[in-house]
Amino acid sequence: MARMTFDCSPAIKGLALAWLLLPLAGAVVPLLLNRGVPAPIVEEGRLSFVFMAGIGASWMLIGLALLPLLGVHGSSLAKALLMAVCWSAIAGAWWGPTVVELAYRPARSAVGERAEFVPSGRAGHMVKVSPTSGDAAAARFLVPQAWWNDAYARAGNRPVKGRVYKGGRNLWFARLD
Repeated sequence: MARMTFDCSPAIKGLALAWLLLPLAGAVVPLLLNRGVPAPIVEEGRLSFVFMAGIGASWMLIGLALLPLLGVHGSSLAKALLMAVCWSAIAGAWWGPTVVELAYRPARSAVGERAEFVPSGRAGHMVKVSPTSGDAAAARFLVPQAWWNDAYARAGNRPVKGRVYKGGRNLWFARLD
């Protein structure tokens, strides 16, 4: 089994390491910015996918720009290319929704439209919910199963009250009471 070796300066190795580790900050940044308050659930439109593709493509370009500087060749080059493509896809998938959530979330002082939410399906460990009235009646939100179960129990097994916030374009936010 051939090992991938890098024939480059410590500065280039440091840049490559930063390229690998920086996407992992996506797990920490939202927690620091929300300070324990559950973030609004963002789910609607294709804006998240546009951000995923944009971030993944730019991250891949940065990774591919680093490859010649790392001094890899032969089968190591194929492994490095595959890793750059896969890691960029992961970085885009991780950071796309995070960037959308941070860029389009409502202000803390925003007063939203009241609505009642009912379940409209499941998506893995998430519940799809939709408002029963108002401007957001056509919107769909993904809520973690545990959040929905708690809110539904508090509401006495009736539609759950909450607030709907309008973001940019076709982006909506929901917060359950």
